[in-house]
Amino acid sequence: GHYEPQFESEGFMGNYSIIPVLSPDNSLKAICNMIKSSTESIYVEQLYIYKEWNNIINPFIEKLVDKSKQGVDVKVILNYNPAYKGSNEICNITKQYLEKNGIDVKFIYTNWSYFSNVHNKGLIVDNKSVLISSINWNENSVTRNREVGIIIEDCEVAQYYTNVFFY
Repeated sequence: GHYEPQFESEGFMGNYSIIPVLSPDNSLKAICNMIKSSTESIYVEQLYIYKEWNNIINPFIEKLVDKSKQGVDVKVILNYNPAYKGSNEICNITKQYLEKNGIDVKFIYTNWSYFSNVHNKGLIVDNKSVLISSINWNENSVTRNREVGIIIEDCEVAQYYTNVFFY
């Protein structure tokens, strides 16, 4: 097929604060700290998010709910592909829980596009910092897999990703 990009790739030059995020080494702490640092907004895009890890609330979900209750604007985008019944059920449980706790959640239906999934694992906090990673928000990805990400602290970079998120 053919795809027309909705956003041109951007190149950013300058001095940035960069934090490497590695699973299982520091991803749990780095992502939790990023969420805890928010004072205005948190925007999350994930393929899927498990509500629970080993019968307790996912620590990322717990922190998102805490921030929402403190008045932080929290929005989440999750994948929804009709071909993935199991993942859709997991996402729907998470969606219902988050919405019950005041968080806006949107499914992106992917059966209409050239792409089969929303595969991004991203986080934008306060339009100041961005996490770009391969880290799914399930226990296995955070504690057992070798995953990698990077937190970039820069308003211009964050604004680019915020524009993409809201598109």
